Formats: sequence, C-alpha cells, structure tokens
Amino acid sequence: MGQKGIWQYHDLLKPHVKPGNRLTSKEGNTPLENHPDLAKDLELKHLYIKREDLNPTGSHKDRGLAYQISAHIQEGKENFSISSSGNAAISAINILKNTNFPLHVFLSEKISKEKLKRLTEILDNKVSNELFCKKDCSFENINFYFTQKPLSKEIQYSKKNNTTSLRGSVDPYGWQGFKTIACEIEGDFDTIFIPTSSGNTTKGIYEGLSLKRPIHIVQTTKVNTIARSFDSDFLPTKTSKAKSIVDRIGHRAKEIEKIINDSNGHGWVISNKEIDESQALLRKNNLSTSNESALTIAGIIKAKRKGWSLSKPLCIFTGIT
Repeated sequence: MGQKGIWQYHDLLKPHVKPGNRLTSKEGNTPLENHPDLAKDLELKHLYIKREDLNPTGSHKDRGLAYQISAHIQEGKENFSISSSGNAAISAINILKNTNFPLHVFLSEKISKEKLKRLTEILDNKVSNELFCKKDCSFENINFYFTQKPLSKEIQYSKKNNTTSLRGSVDPYGWQGFKTIACEIEGDFDTIFIPTSSGNTTKGIYEGLSLKRPIHIVQTTKVNTIARSFDSDFLPTKTSKAKSIVDRIGHRAKEIEKIINDSNGHGWVISNKEIDESQALLRKNNLSTSNESALTIAGIIKAKRKGWSLSKPLCIFTGIT
C-alpha cells in the first residue's frame, strides 16, 4: 500500500484514512494547461484545461476509486464488486491488482475494443484473448463477467455474495477523492465545465473549492438526467458518442442541481454533431481526448450561443477514451 497520489491532500478527505490503508496508483497532479490558440478559436480571452485524462489509467476515476476503496478497507471490507462502462473498472483493477482483495468486474457485452485494450494492458496482456472474446474469466484476484445488464447483475451479485459495491453514485465515499482536483485548480479562471454522468466529480470539485465558481455540467442527448433541468434545446436520442455518460437514474440529481444553482452555473445537453464539431476544434489544436472530455468544449460553444458571458473558463478533461 502506498501513500502518494491523492494522499498529499489527506486533510481534505473525510473520513481520514490511516497510512497503512491507503492505496494509490500515483493518481493526481495532472497538468493544468493554458490553451491560447483554442481560446482564440472559441472567442475567449483564456481557456484552461485540467488534464484528468492523463492520470495513470487515462481517467479521473483513479482519484475517486483510490480513496473509495481505501476507505472501505479501513472499515474492514475485503471483497469488492463494480459495474462499469469501462473507465471505473480499469481504475479499480489498477488499484487492486497487486493486492489480496478480490474484485468482481461486471462489463457490458458492448464495451469498446479501446477499453478492452486498456484492461489487458493493465493486466500485462495475460487475459487478452478471453477479454477480447468477452468471455467470463479470472486473473489472480480479478474476476470478469460480461453481460447485457452489468449494473443489475452487479447489484444482484453484491447482495447474494455480500461484496462491497463500488457504485460511486450511491456510495458515501464515491465523490470524496474528486475533492483533490479542487486543490490543483485554484487559480485564475471564472467558470468550470464538467462532463457529468452521476455527478460525483461535480460534487467533489465543488466541495473542495475554497473559492466557489459557477459550475456548468455537460451531458448528452441520450443521458441528460441532470442537465435537462436547465437546457431544453435538444432532441433526445437513443445513442451518443460520449458512451461513458450512462447514469439514467440520477441518485445525486437533486444534489447536483442545487450545486449548479448555488454556484450560478448551468447544465447543457450536447448532440453527436456538437461532439464532432468540438473534436474537430481539438484536433486542429493538436489535442487528443475522449468524446466525454470534448463535451466541455461543446458546452462552452452552446453557452456562448445562448448568451452566456465567458472569459476564462476551465474544462475538466475526464478521460482519454
């Protein structure tokens, strides 16, 4: 067990986790970049990007799960399960793979090849054939299950086998690790744009900021549990290119809506066409990231089109794929 990564901010994290229980993948301390050329393209004075997609597994989930798992271990929990569209599972595996704690991972049969590739790389490619064939398999303490309904199957499995579910949207520790992002972004910006599924990242950043700024969350025309309370200018769709925005239940929806209102922020719903336009702008400026991260750029464009005055926004890039 290590003590680097987010644990340099241990005073911010509640409850405190004792050094002997702290797990880490050396997450955090990601770059905070100033992009003047992209800002010019967006008709902004400045544009800042927090590169959470440059965490060890390419996702901000590394922060959340390092704290979440460690806090449960401190409570005596020893057996974990998780359902995921990809990134959360990858982070959990990376954190637990060299421990004796079992992890049961429920993945969609439609998981992308890119995310499967990252899974196999984290496990040194030792189960690549089974994973790419989407077969249930195991590697040391990590067990994989492929299903059409990973969330419901994980819930059933957790109840039957008494595992600790790492479903962040209902876990009291699920958002705490994201408070550490706030410690690394205190500075000269006036608005934050966050791609949002359950709202854990939004809650963590807001609670961690000593100086509150307007928070804008960005969701998709497929999943907009929170943003549709603020943005009605969209046509619902059955698909989205931002496939990690998946939370249709919205356990934290009212809580996140209050954060948005209290911060004088907003919510935006983004189409595939708007994602494509944003990705084109990013490529023009030699930036490669996920469609989820590109939602923030699309959110800025839509906000400006709707008359919002933005000068120095900050975008949270949450994942590389």
